[in-house]
Amino acid sequence: RNPIYILSDGLLGQMMEPVEFKDAKTEKDFEELDKEHFAWCMHSNQDEPNHHHHEINSLEIDPKVLEKHVEKLGEKYNEIEKNEKRWEEYNINEENQMVCVSFGTASRVVKSAIDTLQEAGISVGLIRPITVWPYPSEAIQKALNDKVKKVMVFELNLGQMVEDVKIAVNGKLPVEFFGKVGGIVFTPEEVQEKIKENL
Repeated sequence: RNPIYILSDGLLGQMMEPVEFKDAKTEKDFEELDKEHFAWCMHSNQDEPNHHHHEINSLEIDPKVLEKHVEKLGEKYNEIEKNEKRWEEYNINEENQMVCVSFGTASRVVKSAIDTLQEAGISVGLIRPITVWPYPSEAIQKALNDKVKKVMVFELNLGQMVEDVKIAVNGKLPVEFFGKVGGIVFTPEEVQEKIKENL
């Protein structure tokens, strides 16, 4: 088990769009789970002792049991980091002069601005993180071709993702931020202006 948080914004929470559902799986489509999948249960029917610490509290005081448990969690987190990164690339190419990073409603506005700038001969790409952990740092790094002069983060907040982007860029290029708060959404024109100012 691993908890999942959906990070949304006010605008996304209040909008409606058509959705296309693929055929749902039936019970027959699912494979039978082996006992390893029930390790989280108090009485999991595993060969190893059941997780008594779940019954009373979450504290395990036997160091050897705890070490084994933490190592198992480490393996799980490494597996998640390897397989669960999600992001979208928009107009990422070798001609990009800037790479933008944005998510949620802000990323849609940035896409509109990128389309207009492209028509004017200014090539800008966008990385839209879908997972914030594991963070798609490699996608940002790969997008930084020799022509990219700067990375710009657009958010509808005070810059909660800027540090993640700076870590991904690792000092190779300047990282700038533009955001708005209080429910105000910047316009494609404002995004275009900020991009032009920073090129």
